[in-house]
Amino acid sequence: MVKESGTYAETTVLISEAEMMERQKNYTIRMHDIAAACSTFRKALLHFRLLEEERSNQERWDQFLRCDGLPKVRSPIEIRTFLAKIRHFEEIETKNSIDWTMGVDERSILTQDIYKKDLTRPVLQRTAVDNPGSYFESNLKKCMDVLQQVDILMDNEVEMERMQKNVLTDLLEVYRDVQLEIESLFDRLTYRILRMQKAYMKSVNGIVARWSHSCDLWRMDLWGLYNVPILFQQLEVPLMMVDFKETGVKVQVPQSALWDCLTIRCVHTSFDHQSPQAKSYEPLTVDSAFMPNAGLTDMEESVVGEWLMQNDIQEETLNIMNRRRAEYEELMQLIVERTEQAAKEAKFGKGGDGDKRPKIVIPKVPKAVPLVPQGMYPEIFNEFLFREEDQYKQFLRTYFHPDNLSLTPEETYNDFGQAIYSLNPHSLEGSNKDAMLFVYIKRLLNEIRPLSYS
Repeated sequence: MVKESGTYAETTVLISEAEMMERQKNYTIRMHDIAAACSTFRKALLHFRLLEEERSNQERWDQFLRCDGLPKVRSPIEIRTFLAKIRHFEEIETKNSIDWTMGVDERSILTQDIYKKDLTRPVLQRTAVDNPGSYFESNLKKCMDVLQQVDILMDNEVEMERMQKNVLTDLLEVYRDVQLEIESLFDRLTYRILRMQKAYMKSVNGIVARWSHSCDLWRMDLWGLYNVPILFQQLEVPLMMVDFKETGVKVQVPQSALWDCLTIRCVHTSFDHQSPQAKSYEPLTVDSAFMPNAGLTDMEESVVGEWLMQNDIQEETLNIMNRRRAEYEELMQLIVERTEQAAKEAKFGKGGDGDKRPKIVIPKVPKAVPLVPQGMYPEIFNEFLFREEDQYKQFLRTYFHPDNLSLTPEETYNDFGQAIYSLNPHSLEGSNKDAMLFVYIKRLLNEIRPLSYS
């Protein structure tokens, strides 16, 4: 930056007026080229708008022909009805789900009747076990399809202009409801597995029970301790290793976090349904009259702003150099005058009254300040780059620093007992770097029957 007390103005390289005019000519040509490019962009946007209108009409027709059970995303009412249907039919499906272990009859093979059904445990385990994961997989995929269609709708300017403001506000609210429904689906699936853990969960040693499901959009593992006496203080190692095979995660649970009927759920999704809850998800509204050139979306305005900024810096630098030269000449004139006065006093000696006159102080000769020749201008391009970058960084620090998000204490850290932990996918074996990975550690609620074994 240009500082009066610094050395920038003193060491500034000067350029001729001809070179300055050449730069101005090149910048003018550049602005004309950008203006022509922007005109082409505006024509392309008009053509794109026509294509968006055609696409909007085609999507409405395709929606009518599909009959896939998904709602019209332009209608928040239909989306809420869609969510209510998911919960309603899920409740019916849950009630019709019967614990297959109740039908086990090991004596069914003790007969010579060839038409007698084999109801032993191994046979029923292969044929009668239903998979709730597949049902919830279908519902979750429908929710994801609805969110995708809402995103496509909001990206369509034609649809946004047709939509009334109150409908748009309601659509944003129901969009959040669908995201919460995805989280609720994971919870309801977990509680359903735990309510019928004899039918769904498997165990090898009678102490730990496991359940897993995997699909394209998500993978889920459940790990829990049966309701059996376990002396955690007498473990060979003061921890238990939890291996989630479907999600490819290994978790060490220390002894301090172990308790009876502990259940751990690990969900690995290929989509992000947690970021919208963050305060930094929605871009902040910048209420400022100043906007750095790097933040302007209008190319023409940005280029004009850069040129005006360079002119301002050049004028400021030139004024500083002229002022320093004027101060230097004034000081040199003062030195000459005082030197002549001191020489006269030395020649004529004391005054007529015999008193000594005060000693004349002659200032020290300063460093020579070069004169700016007529028709020469300072070179300020490097200073322009420095100032522009500094303004951009200052703008980011002012409006987008995490300290300005007003985070509450519970948003800055999570308690280990009941929280959501985000694990780094880069450090996990077999995990997708582009996926979101969350491990849920929760104490079973009182209304949920603890894991038991008989």
